[in-house]
Amino acid sequence: MSHRLLLVSQAALEGAVHASTPSQWLSASEQARLAQMAEPARRAEFIACRYALRLLLAGDEGRFADWSLEAPAGQPPRLSASTGAGLHLSLSHSHGWIACALAPEPVGIDMELITRKPASAIADLAQLACTPDQREALAQIADLAQCQQRFVQLWSLKEAWFKQRGTGVDFAMLPRLACLPAPAAAVQGAAGGSAHAWAWVAETPAGQAAMVSVCTRSAVAHWALHAQSHLPLPAAQRFCIGLLG
Repeated sequence: MSHRLLLVSQAALEGAVHASTPSQWLSASEQARLAQMAEPARRAEFIACRYALRLLLAGDEGRFADWSLEAPAGQPPRLSASTGAGLHLSLSHSHGWIACALAPEPVGIDMELITRKPASAIADLAQLACTPDQREALAQIADLAQCQQRFVQLWSLKEAWFKQRGTGVDFAMLPRLACLPAPAAAVQGAAGGSAHAWAWVAETPAGQAAMVSVCTRSAVAHWALHAQSHLPLPAAQRFCIGLLG
């Protein structure tokens, strides 16, 4: 199965999700996870995300219920062994948008809607999350909007890197992650070798800028965008990501 992406607004899925009767296709572990959520908005988001993952797997609504997913506590979604041997999923959600990735290898996806922040906030976050070289490069960008966009891109790339490793964000590692743009083939001296990433700067129908990043160990030639995606993607920027010693 090819490397696929689905980028969709939760609101656009609402009617289809409601009509699908989630109790009939959510797995036992998903229903157990859902039962622990008291907040209606969180419950609706969880169901929409699980629907979107199945839509990505099936290709359309016709067979989405054929795919069984697990929802282990505190871990990302994964396919049941009976239906998804050799396939890997990743999920991200941001301000009502859902991003899903499917690959025949471990994969991480992150989506961030860019909301304006003051320069002082960007500087503080960069101190937390960026290498010295990244902080220096950010400080040289005079335009505040461009500086924030570049910082969000770095953050999103790093979060996707952690997800493809199957871990949460490690704040001790964040400022040691180098993100080198193509044509760099590797991060020299990176502990554990380099991973490959793709980053897109897109725009929602409402005109809000969005950053989407995907990370895998191999250099994937092409990501196929699901036909029901609501967020067109421009040409991707390519990166190598590695943990500096």
